[in-house]
Amino acid sequence: MSSASGNVGDVEEQTQTSVSHTPTAAGENQDSITNVTSNAADGTEESQNKPTEESADGSVQEATEHRETMGETQPGKELPNQDQEQDKLPPTLEDKESNLVEAEKLPDQDQDNSVPTPKQSTELHESEPYTQRSNSEPSKDENVEQSEPVDNALLTENGPTSTELETQKLETDIQEEESKPELIADEKRKSISATPPPVSDVNAVGETVAQKETSEKSLTPNQVEEEKGDIQVISGLAPHPSYGAGLEDQSDMPTPKENVEAPSAGSNQSVNIPTNKSVNVTNETIPKGEETPLTPPVHHEDTQPINLNWVYGINCNIPTINLSDENRTIICYAVAHVAVLFDYVNNKQKILQGHGNALSCFTCSQDKRWLATADKGPGSCVIVWDTFTCVPVQTIFDADGGSGFVALAISSDAKYIVTLSADSSQVVSLWDWTSSETPIHQIEINPAHGLQTKVNFHPDDNFKFVSNSESQILFYSWEYNELMVDAPFLSDSVFNRPVGFFSESIFQGGKSNRALTATSIGNIVVWIPAYTQKIKHNHHQCKYRPLKLVRIKEKGLTALSQVQGMVVAGDVVGHLRFFDEDLNLLYWFQNSDLGAIIGMSFSYNCDGTKGFNESSPIDATIKGNAFSVCDFVVSTKSAEVVNIQCSGTKMSHILQEHDGAVHAIAASPTKKWICIGSHAGLLKLWDYEKKKVIATRVFKNKEKVQSLAFNHNGLQIAIGFVSGAVYIADAMSLKDEVQFHYARKSVTHCKFSHDSKYFATADAECTTSVFVYSGESGWVYLGRYRAHYEPILDMVFGVDLDSNQQRLLTLGKDRVLVEYDLALSTTDDLKLLQYSRIEQSATPLCMDWYPNITKENFLVVSNNEYKMKLLNTTTKMCRKTFLGPTFGSPVKRISVVPALDPSASCYLMAYATENKVGLQLLPLDGNPHRSISLTAHPQGVSQIACSHDGNHIFTCGGNDASIHMWSINAKAMMAVEALGGSGLEPFYGLIEGGKEGEMFAELENYFYYAQLQSQGMVTTEERNVSNKVQLDQVPALMRALGFYPSEQQIEDIINEVKFSRFVETGEHVLEIDLADFIKLYINHRPAFGLLHSEIQKAFNLLCKGTDSQNEMDLQYLTEILQKRGEHMTEKELTDHLMTLIGFNQEGGNTEEADADQSQIDGLAGLLSDPINCNQFTNELLGLFSHSLWVNRLLIKSQTLEDQLRLTYQRYMQHLKRMIVMIHL
Repeated sequence: MSSASGNVGDVEEQTQTSVSHTPTAAGENQDSITNVTSNAADGTEESQNKPTEESADGSVQEATEHRETMGETQPGKELPNQDQEQDKLPPTLEDKESNLVEAEKLPDQDQDNSVPTPKQSTELHESEPYTQRSNSEPSKDENVEQSEPVDNALLTENGPTSTELETQKLETDIQEEESKPELIADEKRKSISATPPPVSDVNAVGETVAQKETSEKSLTPNQVEEEKGDIQVISGLAPHPSYGAGLEDQSDMPTPKENVEAPSAGSNQSVNIPTNKSVNVTNETIPKGEETPLTPPVHHEDTQPINLNWVYGINCNIPTINLSDENRTIICYAVAHVAVLFDYVNNKQKILQGHGNALSCFTCSQDKRWLATADKGPGSCVIVWDTFTCVPVQTIFDADGGSGFVALAISSDAKYIVTLSADSSQVVSLWDWTSSETPIHQIEINPAHGLQTKVNFHPDDNFKFVSNSESQILFYSWEYNELMVDAPFLSDSVFNRPVGFFSESIFQGGKSNRALTATSIGNIVVWIPAYTQKIKHNHHQCKYRPLKLVRIKEKGLTALSQVQGMVVAGDVVGHLRFFDEDLNLLYWFQNSDLGAIIGMSFSYNCDGTKGFNESSPIDATIKGNAFSVCDFVVSTKSAEVVNIQCSGTKMSHILQEHDGAVHAIAASPTKKWICIGSHAGLLKLWDYEKKKVIATRVFKNKEKVQSLAFNHNGLQIAIGFVSGAVYIADAMSLKDEVQFHYARKSVTHCKFSHDSKYFATADAECTTSVFVYSGESGWVYLGRYRAHYEPILDMVFGVDLDSNQQRLLTLGKDRVLVEYDLALSTTDDLKLLQYSRIEQSATPLCMDWYPNITKENFLVVSNNEYKMKLLNTTTKMCRKTFLGPTFGSPVKRISVVPALDPSASCYLMAYATENKVGLQLLPLDGNPHRSISLTAHPQGVSQIACSHDGNHIFTCGGNDASIHMWSINAKAMMAVEALGGSGLEPFYGLIEGGKEGEMFAELENYFYYAQLQSQGMVTTEERNVSNKVQLDQVPALMRALGFYPSEQQIEDIINEVKFSRFVETGEHVLEIDLADFIKLYINHRPAFGLLHSEIQKAFNLLCKGTDSQNEMDLQYLTEILQKRGEHMTEKELTDHLMTLIGFNQEGGNTEEADADQSQIDGLAGLLSDPINCNQFTNELLGLFSHSLWVNRLLIKSQTLEDQLRLTYQRYMQHLKRMIVMIHL
């Protein structure tokens, strides 16, 4: 990292001892591998220092005054202190004065500095004294490279301002008025913000910066490079040393002595926060010597079947927030739809779950306590969290019509939140989140201003905020009844030079009342009030105009912030610059390894003067003053989060994650390792138990990783790339052992056989490649075969139980299951063993081996009709069909959870839908209460994997670049099943009206009618009444209930019942009872009934063979019905059409007599020609409208009046059943 300094003469001497490095560029064909295990021992990166007590007299008192000036109060109810019983009573004014006296004596006395933890109250209270601790002095060994001082404007050093004196007086007034709430209530709209650092009066800002950077040298952690062949092992670039530390159970995390009572997750309850003239929300310190907790104080064992345990990755589009203070070292970042509070010293996470869509923005209050998160998409919301207790205290649902948000900001007193909607017609909303769930102001932005993407409050005035798009800045001011917007004009013609696109805008605090805007070409636009218009309640609306265009850098500026009276700017090359209030350069940090900076966030633990010591760097002014700033974190577009300690200019990586889509994960079959590969060319091997990176590799040219697989003993790992290449590498070091490149497109699947003798891949060209391990020769190519004409969706290896030979099967989108003959295949000649079409109309999506819980061996296959089918592994015949999970989308990925104990009481199968992860209890039976799911990745689940011990599920989210680790609780899963009922109870709930409903009664009537039908309708013999029907009556029963199976489906249904006990008894089942029939009906019928959209889609597909796109001739329709799909003869087609129109008696029974020619000729007159989809469904099928064909038939055939009446009555009963099925 390079930094500015003030003494040229010391450069040579200090350079020899400074902590710096310049990494050697890897060769063109070299990869980078980082072994984090060895790096942690090197200790080349500095960890953040622990805070120590400040020895300078008066420092704590200054901190106390600083926090009291903020006027902070804490909402909620005061809770008792567990250490001192007397703390249960509300503190008196004398107690508070005593606390102030004790705080003043802190530097001189060795005493416990505990103060009450945050409390809530519905009454008005003043802030408790806030006692701060300074950071420890950094090591004096570390030096900073210095450059020649530049000609800067001198920093103004003023004494206490009049504002500070007034604030001190006001603090005394607040204490006196505590017992007079009626006086405070009159001033609800008044607020006091932190007193800004002393500033000098400046009439104007110079147009250009008068500084010259004479020396910018890199200062980064030590790096040792060791080249081994085409592998470059780099130490010193590992994440933060503590990032690899072991993680204890989260229940061991320190807990606070007191907690703020808050509503439960997802609650609409508001926090009762007083609105007096002091700041509304505050953060009081945790007693010295205790860590600020990252979890609530009460810990319960996970009671859900699956629980989110850890999150890998980061959303590199949302800046990271630094929540650290002198008692905790925590950062907050977004991953998919959750926010993560990460204690990077203790390597612990607390995951904030509550959103259904991916997070789009978040922000925190000035005191780092209140965190507001927002998402974008259907059902979006804003949630406000307490970062001390990790509990949501307010949730605002459908805040902007459900479209979501692109940005939000919170005021300095944490009372107000402003949001920018994601609609094309963008809306700005202002919320008083502590008292209402509706916005106090809303205004629609003119679309000509562009999409506003950034918003910030004025640091000293809650009634002002600013937003910007790439082309327009908007200044807002508001009062009780009105929100006003000012859109000043600015173009290249104003300053006669390019301005650039706007990136971020902020207000400067203090007396200047200026605003600054960073641009994409390195400029900062300075805005000043043009004039002030007085509005109600002594508030003023300021109109702003551009004053100056200051050139800061040649590179584009991407982030703008301010701290301790300084302006901080980050750019696209990872450089940071600090300026005084007049934009004179004070200091800079630069490191060529960082990517584009998206945000800087400073800790809340110093006032800017406590960090001065002998090792503090020198700023770039002529006086060469010591430069000090709070420790801060920098987040970049390349998914890095860096912690920078200004004292000694020490930098350490907290996070180094994937900045590309993650589609490849694999869990080791023997160790607690997870390997993750991404389209960023990054491969990381993690110990998921210790949360420790074992090894990291960056591939040359950032080659995109698409698939991964471990071999049977976890010693090798296969890596498939988008380019078509395949590497087999050592699982410990990630070094290549062999490379293949036979495919021309992406390698979508990699699999090892159970003994690692074979290795197979599938690529995007529907081709399967097989490799074999041949002793001394290692892995060699065996052959390739293109057996599918649609993409390969899944691939599995298995073992033949009779011959103990390896089996390889692939499943394609073409509905074909292919098995390869590995035993007879030779080099360059891969042979097929079996080619089976397993679906008629549905599309199979995934498959896996069914566990050995039955005597018959099965493959379980999921399709896009929410069904799961068990196929015989030898004949590939469908043996059973079950209703699968119906959570929004069909199951796309399945993986049977390993069971270490063969005598386990239950077996589980993990699955993933479009955006959810779930568990299914085995064996399958169609019971909806035996499966559960949770939202895993709102943008889609790309892949899943199970740990070898069966305790965890891993999911990756593709484009969201995140990986989630879920813990499994089998006992909770069985409890969920028990709550759903036993026997047929869960299935009754899937029938309209349940067991007591009309449909169930109708089902029973049909069932017993089928018994009569099988015994003969006309007979005088005694009838046998039982609870079973003949198997040949099942198709008729299905059709009577509104489910019309195809001939293939009927064959599957008959086979399922007929062979249900064949393996156990060797006999066929020819009867079925009512209970089994109900299960059979529910498992085979369409999951959501027959939908008009499905018929429309099929009809339009048939119309593609005609000149018209939405209708067809009647002759063409009859031809395709006879020639395509399940063929029908001309007689069968005629009989069916006559039945649909109503010619045949008894509901279409034409077996006794054939239709005569006159009736056949009359069909053309009763049907439309040509016919469209609506006529086909309404007039011919009569599914969704009965009036048209009834009226037409009445006009055409008056002689059929009596028959029509009977047909109409039966049709109405049928229509009622169809409506019931559609609702289900």
